[in-house]
Amino acid sequence: MTVTHKRAEILSRANQFAKEFTDAHYEMGEAQNFIRGLCDVFGFSSKRLVSFENRVRKLDGQRFCSAYTYG
Repeated sequence: MTVTHKRAEILSRANQFAKEFTDAHYEMGEAQNFIRGLCDVFGFSSKRLVSFENRVRKLDGQRFCSAYTYG
């Protein structure tokens, strides 16, 4: 997946993204929206790039990873 954007466009998207999440306080409730927005900044499809709420095995049991990308 190759995406090419001009630097100015990425900076504009990044500024908008930062403004949207300036007042975010509830990490668990905003995690997926945050990752989707970050993917949008760089022009990536979060549906193709990120897997949400994957189970992760740990020594003390199972946990969930909010977002995971392969590669």
